[in-house]
Amino acid sequence: VSDSNLFDVTVSAGAPPGTYDIEVAQLATAQRLASGAFADGRTSSVGTGTLTITAGTKTFSVTLDETTGTLTGIRDAINKAADNIGVTATIVDEVGGSRLLLTGDNTGAANAFTVSTTDGDGGLAQLTYDPNAGANPMTRQREAVDAHIKIAGFDRYSATNLVTDVVEGVNIDLKATGAAGYKVNLTV
Repeated sequence: VSDSNLFDVTVSAGAPPGTYDIEVAQLATAQRLASGAFADGRTSSVGTGTLTITAGTKTFSVTLDETTGTLTGIRDAINKAADNIGVTATIVDEVGGSRLLLTGDNTGAANAFTVSTTDGDGGLAQLTYDPNAGANPMTRQREAVDAHIKIAGFDRYSATNLVTDVVEGVNIDLKATGAAGYKVNLTV
């Protein structure tokens, strides 16, 4: 590999010899959403009702009441849900207050998720997110996208940063993107 800052390669014994130019156009990332700031911090009362997180055909819900409808309670309910589909909730304290962050556990476009609410007092609406609905109370800080490389000028996408079988017996572990058009030489 002519520039190991962009990727590492593992090659199996049966890989055929060859030389390839590879451009790393994009790394796979997991989605991250951030709520607005709650001035009362981690114990801020957000609301009651059911919060539902959906990724593709997978979904899970948590039901929150007056006791669990705080930032801390919501974080804990999401993280402890037995049927959680791969979303981790954390809280970040900053100058304006505390924010709930929801981060996908898995990279790739297929793992993008939405957040909706039903029932309750309406307070949980502050935590909704749907890219197909106009304005969203939650802000998308990072989009769930697939990795994208160009090998010998041809496009290849992967839900993770480990691109397998693009060349028989060669696995490419992506680490960084290069400048547009920057090609790394891979010789097997």
